[in-house]
Amino acid sequence: MTLFAAILLVAALGSRSVAVVGLDIRQCNRPFGIESGRILESQITASSSFDAQSTGPANARLRSESGSGAWCPESQINESSHEWIQVEFQSDVVISAVETQGRFDKGRGMEFPTGYMVEYWRTSLGRWARYKDRAGNEIIEGNTDTQSTALRILDGAIIAKLVRLIPVSEVTRTVCLRFELHGCSYREGLLSYTAPVGSHLDGLDLRDLTYDGDELDNGRLVNGIGRLFDGVTGSDNFERDPHAWIGWQRDSHGSAIVILEFNFSTRRNFSAISLHTSNSRKNGAGLFSQARVMFSMADDDHYSQRIVHFEQTPDTVFESARWVRIGVNSRLGRRVRLELVFGDDSEWLLVSEVRFESNNAVYRPIDHEFDETDTLTIDGPGSIGIIATDDTDYDFVIRVILGSVAIVIAMVCLGCCVIYTHYAHKSSPIGFTGHKKVPFTPDFYDHQCCGTVVSKRYAPTPEKLSLETDSEYADPDLESALIPKHGSMYRSYYQRNLQPTYSMAPTYAPTNRFDTFYAANYTLSNANDEYATIEIPADSLIPVKPLGNGEFGNIELCQFEGKFVAVKSLKSSDPSTEADFKREIHVMSQLRHQNVVRVIGASTNSRPILCVTEYMSQGDLRNYLQEKPNFGPDALLSLTTQIAAGMAYLESRKFVHRDVAARNCLIDESGTVKIADFGMARSLYASDYYRLDGQFSLPIRWMAPESIFEGRFSHATDVWALGVTIWEVFGMCREKPFAKMADNEVIENLRYLMETGSLKEYLFRPSLCPVFIFSEVLQPCWRLRDSDRPSLAAIHRQLQSAQVRLPVNGITKPPPPPNRAAPEPPCQ
Repeated sequence: MTLFAAILLVAALGSRSVAVVGLDIRQCNRPFGIESGRILESQITASSSFDAQSTGPANARLRSESGSGAWCPESQINESSHEWIQVEFQSDVVISAVETQGRFDKGRGMEFPTGYMVEYWRTSLGRWARYKDRAGNEIIEGNTDTQSTALRILDGAIIAKLVRLIPVSEVTRTVCLRFELHGCSYREGLLSYTAPVGSHLDGLDLRDLTYDGDELDNGRLVNGIGRLFDGVTGSDNFERDPHAWIGWQRDSHGSAIVILEFNFSTRRNFSAISLHTSNSRKNGAGLFSQARVMFSMADDDHYSQRIVHFEQTPDTVFESARWVRIGVNSRLGRRVRLELVFGDDSEWLLVSEVRFESNNAVYRPIDHEFDETDTLTIDGPGSIGIIATDDTDYDFVIRVILGSVAIVIAMVCLGCCVIYTHYAHKSSPIGFTGHKKVPFTPDFYDHQCCGTVVSKRYAPTPEKLSLETDSEYADPDLESALIPKHGSMYRSYYQRNLQPTYSMAPTYAPTNRFDTFYAANYTLSNANDEYATIEIPADSLIPVKPLGNGEFGNIELCQFEGKFVAVKSLKSSDPSTEADFKREIHVMSQLRHQNVVRVIGASTNSRPILCVTEYMSQGDLRNYLQEKPNFGPDALLSLTTQIAAGMAYLESRKFVHRDVAARNCLIDESGTVKIADFGMARSLYASDYYRLDGQFSLPIRWMAPESIFEGRFSHATDVWALGVTIWEVFGMCREKPFAKMADNEVIENLRYLMETGSLKEYLFRPSLCPVFIFSEVLQPCWRLRDSDRPSLAAIHRQLQSAQVRLPVNGITKPPPPPNRAAPEPPCQ
């Protein structure tokens, strides 16, 4: 058979496509849109709220700071309480994960859910069910603080139209939470299945513990869905990992036949049924020897007499679990009955998952994008595992043909490689003696990083952007592991002018990018969590007014889709500078935190290249505080806690900022502090920077000694700078650090610290700074040894706990929720 004929035959046989109906839980993981706003406020309800306006369910959106920062039930949570927050979908969906967060509220919040349960309802079930993991546990571990999110992947998916989160606690406590649900849509799928409950012998539990229907007195499960349709397949050794399997022991089951029945919402034209089964013969399990398949057109027990008989040859060699496919040749039905017969010498029969192939399923394409009006039925690549596959009676022939085609193609490719290698050897003047050296490029990211890159795990589209109205400028000037352009010059300056008298060889030469002394060092903590940078057309940005000039170029206030954004343009047309700038935008776009200014997108297809960020309407923190003379210690503590929260997040993402200061913290319309980078701030506060030989701008009054004398930057140097920044805030930014000292005196003061272990002159305690914060938080930040300084996360925790230690002195604080008795659980 020729290659051309083989391809034609494959195309002809493959023209009959079918759909595989089953859950692909690995790809069913998209957020439904509680955080983004796709889920409407009317779809989120709660049993009660401490205050409907400030702590109502509308404030429960993940990573949102609306109202008082979260949903808080009216009653405190204890063992007998039953408070809940609920999301209602327009149709059944698949829930694969839950993500929760406590109440941060700009550092004032102290409440978070330590644990919770999930209850759900769907039409086919007709009642509320409670999620259980594979071990039968109902309580899901929650959060440990108010800032970070906790993503909990469920042990198999649940199918629901209504979903409730019920916070739980062993001791009485106030709980507030924000949340997001992850999963995909569920269209025209399985309504329920019926099966024997499974066996539990000698400590081996192979019952269907996640089944959400009812268990009859005769041991059959009815009207629900469980492990057989949760997207999780079992491992080879079921005794070591039994939780994904349902198993029946021959003697305890009382029969050599296991009967499974499946009820679908619509009539289907079935082509095949696949069962994932165990063949762990050393543990007594084997493949079923026979199967009988029956179909019913109605929603009753009347099955057609046209029975499909299937016989399975036992496998005594390989013990791996495998899919067994039963072809049924286009049988119509709404209900399917499977009768599986134990293998002749098998003690156990185990099944972990069932899939159905049919060619009349109604479904959307797997790459379907949402319409703006489609608020709930979110489709993803794994919506309900509808996968195109071939179904004919010539499966074996097709496999042979495809294998032959692959062999032919491989041979052709091999021949081409041999010919090309021979030609290259002939044409090379020195012969082919080794590998050609590839020029090194520091750009380890995708070169299309600033476009819409479909290969990224998360690739949002411009119409899905959630922009905040009226914010101020944030300049994302980040480093992406670039090669220093002037490192040798900077290093020679250290050696010539700044080194102390004893030997101190520099261990790091900071980058002098775009005429700056440094660039923040950033490494993605998880490459799988990358976001693709949004490409924004330049003509969609409507200029409003200039904001200033930065190191890169001009910064302008613009309108984008009716909302204000800050747009920074790159003044240089140098290709390497443009590449660095693009990479920098990409790296900054990976940062997602409520206290870090967000990069919205970029315009890279025209010149100049533009970076689009949030617009922060209240300006920088330094100017903001100078205009707010009536701030008390509690308000200042809230500001510093927010800064520390943002820095702790950057630390968790392996990001070193290198220029933490009040001038680089911006305020949005609601008063939230967000960490920005330098750029425009440096042009406004040039006096804060010390120029080295006219080449480098160093914020020496905020820098740790090892940064000045050794060129080292780390999270520990950010800790030093954060301590100075907190000192600024409690001093209302009325003077810069070491204001009475000239720049050279500041350097000498730090040199003295390197030589003696103590400074000649320390920063004084501001009058509004509580003594315990100055001694327990700030002073440890300025220790000589970087290993002796606290972490950024530890500083954030200290500031959070400091809220309860502040003296009252007439300062009004919001009252805590009342300690009322928990109400009775609502009737379902």
